[in-house]
Amino acid sequence: MTKLIHAPAVKSIVFTALLLSQLSACSSPHLKREPGNSDYPVLDSFAAHYLVLSGMIAPAINISMSVRWVAKTSACAANINWVEGVDAPFYADMPINLVRSGKRYTARVPLDGVVPGRCGWSFGTVIVSGVDNQGRKVELAENSEDENSLIAVTRQPLTKKDVGAVRNLICVPQTGSIDPVRASTLRCGEKLDTRGEPFLSKLWVNPSTQHAEVNFYF
Repeated sequence: MTKLIHAPAVKSIVFTALLLSQLSACSSPHLKREPGNSDYPVLDSFAAHYLVLSGMIAPAINISMSVRWVAKTSACAANINWVEGVDAPFYADMPINLVRSGKRYTARVPLDGVVPGRCGWSFGTVIVSGVDNQGRKVELAENSEDENSLIAVTRQPLTKKDVGAVRNLICVPQTGSIDPVRASTLRCGEKLDTRGEPFLSKLWVNPSTQHAEVNFYF
């Protein structure tokens, strides 16, 4: 089991902010490494650390998940802002096998599932996608449409609220938007605000987390 690193709270905040900013930058298409690319991650047959996700998926929703690997070396980055000289890391997504039994699913997420290689590939997050039986896209709250990042990693001990590692996500049709794409979207989040819009969808884990439950209701 990975040892928990006890660091000052400020370091945890900086670490998390950097990670989330890296994941946000990953929306640039030229950063994505696809199968066949020389830098695409190579699976590690000796993977030993897994996060097991399980829960329920409403019959009206078809959910898919993938692991997002993020490069950690300067050799595997590209400029996304020439004016400010900002670079962002390469990333690659690999599908996760969801084992289903009725409404329930189980998925094993290999946190060390690829060889670091020259890019220093490291676990970034789990990306959620899918559609409902009316063809509406599934989108997580607190994320842009193409960045359905479910997991945030912290080096700090989890708070009492998060230690159970459970997220009960309620998925509701997007409202109050003139964007025809978002109007055809299901927004999934843990809580509903005063307008009936969901928010708070991130699942916080630390390196010692071995199991988490995420339920998708509709």
